[in-house]
Amino acid sequence: KSAAAPAVRKPVINEASYPHRILFMAPNGARYDIPFKDAFTIGRNPRSDFYVKNGTVGGAHCRVIYKDGIYLLQDLGSEGGTFFDGNRIPPNTIQEIRTGVLQIGKVTLFVTIDEEQAAG
Repeated sequence: KSAAAPAVRKPVINEASYPHRILFMAPNGARYDIPFKDAFTIGRNPRSDFYVKNGTVGGAHCRVIYKDGIYLLQDLGSEGGTFFDGNRIPPNTIQEIRTGVLQIGKVTLFVTIDEEQAAG
């Protein structure tokens, strides 16, 4: 049984409400451009901001946070683990991220961060 594609809620996009962006690309080439204000959650729960329908992904698996010009990744106590560029982020801890590879459970996504925006 193949994993279903992640589903993303489609908010009304304007730069004032959603000033930050992050791009996820799946191994099959699917692209998910996520605009957000300060943070968004990734998980198997359909109410997650980035919904990933895969049994190895926790209901609220992890969170991406933008703070003071830096993008951060927080594992939310997931069982399957949150890895960035091959390094595990310990449960309930936060790590700075840049463009790289995110693995949540058995789902792998390539992450592209707008470096100009991060620097500005």
